[in-house]
Amino acid sequence: MKHIIHIVLSIVLLSICNNIFGQNLKRKGMLGIRYEAINDSIAKTLGLSKTTGILIKDIIEGYTASKAKLHKGDVITAINENEINSSGDLLSAIAGQREGYEIVFEVIRKEKYLKIITKVVPKPYESYKNAEVIYDEIPFSKGYLRCIIDKPADKGKYPAIFFIQGYTCSSIDNMGETHAYDRVLRGLLAKGYVIFKTEKPGMGDCQGTGECDEIDFFTELSAFQAAYDQLDKYEFIDRDNIFIFGHSIGGVIASLLKQSLKAKGIAVYGTVVNSWFEYFVETNRLQNIFMGADYMENDLQFHKKLPFLYEFMVLKKSPKELAKDSVNKEILEKEWQWDGGNKIMSRNYLYWQQLQEPGQIEAWKNTGSFVLSIWGAADFVAFSPDEHKTIADVVNYYHPGKGKYMEIPEIDHSFTKVADRFEAAKYWFDNEYRINNFNPAIIEELDKWMKELMNSKE
Repeated sequence: MKHIIHIVLSIVLLSICNNIFGQNLKRKGMLGIRYEAINDSIAKTLGLSKTTGILIKDIIEGYTASKAKLHKGDVITAINENEINSSGDLLSAIAGQREGYEIVFEVIRKEKYLKIITKVVPKPYESYKNAEVIYDEIPFSKGYLRCIIDKPADKGKYPAIFFIQGYTCSSIDNMGETHAYDRVLRGLLAKGYVIFKTEKPGMGDCQGTGECDEIDFFTELSAFQAAYDQLDKYEFIDRDNIFIFGHSIGGVIASLLKQSLKAKGIAVYGTVVNSWFEYFVETNRLQNIFMGADYMENDLQFHKKLPFLYEFMVLKKSPKELAKDSVNKEILEKEWQWDGGNKIMSRNYLYWQQLQEPGQIEAWKNTGSFVLSIWGAADFVAFSPDEHKTIADVVNYYHPGKGKYMEIPEIDHSFTKVADRFEAAKYWFDNEYRINNFNPAIIEELDKWMKELMNSKE
């Protein structure tokens, strides 16, 4: 049987420079090894008495393991006196390590026990060709959020895009050049925009902010609000040309931000405007069909799930309350990734329930910015062109001429080029296909719309 080899590695992009504005956040550490867990076969080969520890398969030069002079073939048995018996143990042990911290490795090398002490080496910083990358921090809760500003390298003032990502708890730091977000934002950076990104609480270098998978929606909203309020400190931002771009749930947050600096425009892609109860109802009606489900079977399953959706989103019952009913429990476990506690679909259940509350129509009514509502015609996640049209219609009703609806053909929720929603569903989990079929139309359309606004008299 082949052993699974895990990689602890950050991707280094094209070089330029980066500045550190914030002084409170230390960079998270980079261990820099390829490894696999010890099993019976490996233990026997190495002459180990127990199947515990992590076998180093390779050392990545320049990071903590290299600095500690760990060797290929070493078995790590403990880090800072925490026993390492699995990949999970290893990840937990290094999760809180930051640049300059002391770290103690206990290893077995050729049947000899060693204790090695060194300082943690930081992860690589984000960098782009012909651009400057600034790492800053924002006071939030009991600590600081990490924000990252990518700007053209030349001096001067530039239009800025305040980017808001979707619902997942993942870092926006050094995402890698094949990541869909990185490709979109890098493309816009190359066209002369400052890109302002904010980590969600608990992600990346954030510290003392709470954990992303434990906070609710309104806490996440307040984090982005705190970040937006920082825009005024950067002299290189053209305050007359600030844009907000929200993707997926980021589009909901984009509409709710209180604009301490007036945004010229708000662009949203793949988002919703109706209540989230309605969204989840339609999701259960349609998504399985796009994925090839039998219509009759899907309809039967839909009616089975409808009471659950109402109790969860409208009556706001907790997962534990819902799980008292066997049908609801089955839905929670099989379809909502319930962890048995407060998390469903990798977020605190309150996150989803609070999405029912914000009042999207009122939010779009109150914005005085120009608005571009984009629907990808192959989007089977935010699958409703009508909801995207409604956003533009609401804006135009209260602010004539300021709302615009746009439909981009052959693009799905994560900017992949596909023929339609059925093909989008087919390739949704095919990472290689998605990497090789990025649709840059989103970059071109956003740039065209923003440049038109910047060149207009209003």
